[in-house]
Amino acid sequence: MKMRKALSFVLVLALVLGSFSMVFGAGVAQGSDLSDISGNANYDAIVANSDLGIITGYEDGSYKPANAVNRAEFAAMITRMMGVPDSALAGYSSTNFTDMTGYGWAGSYVGFCAAKGIVNGYGNGTFGPGNTITVNEAVTMVLRAVGYVSNSNELVGTWPSNYVTLGKRLGIYDDVTSTATIDRANAAQVIYNSLTAVVVAVNADGDTKDAYTTGSGDNYYAKNVLEVYLDCTLYGDADDLDKDGFGVYPYEAAQDSVVNTMGYVGAYVKAFANDDGDVVAIAESKSTFLTGKYDVDDEEFKVGDTVYTLTEKNMEKAKAALVNMKDI
Repeated sequence: MKMRKALSFVLVLALVLGSFSMVFGAGVAQGSDLSDISGNANYDAIVANSDLGIITGYEDGSYKPANAVNRAEFAAMITRMMGVPDSALAGYSSTNFTDMTGYGWAGSYVGFCAAKGIVNGYGNGTFGPGNTITVNEAVTMVLRAVGYVSNSNELVGTWPSNYVTLGKRLGIYDDVTSTATIDRANAAQVIYNSLTAVVVAVNADGDTKDAYTTGSGDNYYAKNVLEVYLDCTLYGDADDLDKDGFGVYPYEAAQDSVVNTMGYVGAYVKAFANDDGDVVAIAESKSTFLTGKYDVDDEEFKVGDTVYTLTEKNMEKAKAALVNMKDI
């Protein structure tokens, strides 16, 4: 028996006489001149981090994604993720770690991370700046930067399982292919995954709450790493977004996005843009995409044996989207 359901979504496709198929194709990511990251599984993360100034390439224009990342280098990445200006780092140029010889360039970064409780060292006075960082160490550092210090009631058990569990719940391990030590591609991915995490604060009792908020009740909103540390903003006009920052993602935004966001066109998403207004991350999507056939005469969309009846409101949005995409 065929089923009929009301469906609310925006059609963003190419209209063909009588009917059309609902599809989303991959676009081309933009925003990076790095010469050796094409086809890399963590491409978007690398590009976004590069755009935000968190990571840098080498003088020859390469990124060397397979190179190992040591603890000093990751401390530098974390400090940049937190948007700390060079002028503010001068006061952190010295640390109590005894093994920083040869890593003078990283002194301020390591000193800052130590002062903020992001790194603790090995407990014997050393930091191990040249040691390749492990995945769990990297996740621990980004979570501490987000605000999850060791006494947080969100951390259950002992290290590293406490941070691993929380990191997996927050999606910090998503698309991270390293299993032990970490390379530059996966380091970028760990950081990128943390950018949309809400910044928290932990009191002496371990209570963990959102650190930067606006409004209350139905208008309550908690800010994430992109907003708090990197001066990024919600993409879209305030009038077009709901109280949580979600809105319909337009084709124009995907065209100018730093990363590949073509697959989100027409979806109801929470997107963030850099100071140039270009989208750097999609924090979340509330849409589910379907593939099927649309019958223009009956205004019905068929997916297998299920038939959806489209509302007039969404048909008007669909027509507008089709006009916007006519030159694709």
